[in-house]
Amino acid sequence: MYYVQPDEAGVRITLGNKVKAIGPGPWLYWPVVQDITVVTVTPQVVDLRGQSSISSGRDYVISGAIMYRIDSAEKAILAVQDFD
Repeated sequence: MYYVQPDEAGVRITLGNKVKAIGPGPWLYWPVVQDITVVTVTPQVVDLRGQSSISSGRDYVISGAIMYRIDSAEKAILAVQDFD
């Protein structure tokens, strides 16, 4: 028995090639032939470090934040190398 939290989504991979997208809730799986991988799908914020620059004798600092949310857990887990 595997329980996926309400803020997570994932995939269940059977025998290394059969993939099924799963959502929140309890899931039955066979640990020997199946693997469940989950990711957080709620909006997340990544802070960007401040970068300083001198231009025309003035000192400028630019920083920011990026907010993202995963729409497809299957693509985030299987189709990209590092979704962060």
